[in-house]
This record gives sequence, C-alpha cells and structure tokens, in this order.
Amino acid sequence: MVVLHNWISTPKATTNCSNKPLPQRFLSLDCEFVQCGNRHALARISIVDELCKTVLDSYVRPTERITNFITFVSGITYEHIKHATTWQELRPKVESLLRNCSVVGHTTHSDLKVMEMEGWKGFRSVIDISKCSVYRDEQNRIQGLKKLAAKHLSHSIQKSSHCSVEDASATMKLFLLNKPTILREQQFI
Repeated sequence: MVVLHNWISTPKATTNCSNKPLPQRFLSLDCEFVQCGNRHALARISIVDELCKTVLDSYVRPTERITNFITFVSGITYEHIKHATTWQELRPKVESLLRNCSVVGHTTHSDLKVMEMEGWKGFRSVIDISKCSVYRDEQNRIQGLKKLAAKHLSHSIQKSSHCSVEDASATMKLFLLNKPTILREQQFI
C-alpha cells in the first residue's frame, strides 16, 4: 500500500456503492504465433465479446527476426505483418481492453505466454475451457478446439490454417454453452 499526502491507494473496486458486485465482462482471446529463433512470437491477436463481435483484431510485427512464419498453421504471411504495429505499441490498448475482465481461452497459458502477460494482475480472472471436464476426452486429456467446435457446436473451424477471430469466437461459444459448469469447476462461483 502506498500513502501519498494522506491519500491511500487501494485496489480497484469490484462492487458498487450498494455493495452489489459489478457486472462481470467476459472476453475471449486467441493469438497466432510465428517462430523467431527457438521461441514463438506474437503475430496476431484477436479478442471477441460475449456476442462474438470482434473487439480487437490486430496483426503484430515481432521485433526479432522471423525464422518461420508457420503459415500452414498460423495463416500468417509476411504481407500480413510487414506494416503491422509492434506488441510494445499495441500492448497498452490490449491491457486497457482486458483490465478487470474475465478472459476466456482454450489452452490460455500459451496465448498469455507469447503475450508476456502470464503474471499480469489486471485480469479479473482467466478461464481456460480446455480444463473443463465437459471438454475433456474419456482419458481426461485436452481436446483440440477444432474437434470441440465440430462436436459441440456442429461448426467447422481451422479448415486450412487458423484464424484467431474464428478461434476466439468458437471458444466464447463453447464457454457460453457450459458457462455454469466451467465457472463452478474453475471455482469462480
């Protein structure tokens, strides 16, 4: 806690003056990566809301030399990112969008790692649908998003390469389909 001229900084409120919890906002996030040497780098980030409307969709130009675009998976080519913004330029906007939101993803740790936001304290919560029992196979293993979308949404995604908007939308739909179960299992309710 920091005291400045008799003012005390406190955490951001999660309730309003009537002691009712503030509404929880859910945003789904998905990223596409490229290879830079021996690590992945962010090349596209997409965020959709609960109506699957795109809140943000941006290509990102890595600052390191790209050694493999992994186009067959990522869908990313040089043309997509040659004039794109860097993550350092885009990150403040992303943080502003995600602050105090519950972020929904599929194997979310991979996206947060490439965004260098694994320990960021601005999220209200991070929800990973791949951890939900409803979306695990008989041996309790993680199932791919493509398979989950086909099975639970009767929707075909990732036909050739990945599209982060499409993947974020499919993730949000899967979350909403089993929202009470996911929130209970991940101890948010």
